[in-house]
Amino acid sequence: MLFAVVTTVWYLIGNPLGIDNSYVVAVTPLIVRLIDHSSGRMLVFCKTNRAA
Repeated sequence: MLFAVVTTVWYLIGNPLGIDNSYVVAVTPLIVRLIDHSSGRMLVFCKTNRAA
């Protein structure tokens, strides 16, 4: 749901960088998924290194 919040805030502040809302709507879920995926990998990496 983070992407919905980001998209709504972007709309409410009126396209601050001149980037259209449709691009923000398309790219934000991808960025959130990448962050979620990479944070999951970091947790696994930390757990394996701690056990060693």
